[in-house]
Amino acid sequence: SVTEEYNESKVGKVITVLCEGYDEVAEAYVGRSEADAPDIDGMVIFTARKRHRAGDFVKVKIVVFEAVEHQPVCYAVNCFTAPT
Repeated sequence: SVTEEYNESKVGKVITVLCEGYDEVAEAYVGRSEADAPDIDGMVIFTARKRHRAGDFVKVKIVVFEAVEHQPVCYAVNCFTAPT
């Protein structure tokens, strides 16, 4: 689909994500890129060495994309030391 192609094109790229919080079960942060709408588009799950809070803008590198229960999910790492 077009959505899958778009999300797959993000792999390997650095994007800015709005952190929405920390998921204790996944042991990772959850957020959205500037192009993602809540409850419509996918999410970005990322790990980071530094603590982030909901509302922080964080630069992350997308490392893999997959669809989880028909919801697009990009997995990323925070490759920078400070939120932007």
